[in-house]
Amino acid sequence: MKIIITGGRGQLGRELAGVLLEAGGHEVISPGARNSM
Repeated sequence: MKIIITGGRGQLGRELAGVLLEAGGHEVISPGARNSM
C-alpha cells in the first residue's frame, strides 16, 4: 500500500506523515512534506 502526500507543507505535512508512520504503512512523501520534516 502506497500513500502519497501531495502539497503537504508545514505542520499539516508533519502531522500527516506522523500519522502514516504510526500506522505502519509504506509512505511516499512529496518534496514539500519532506522539506517540512
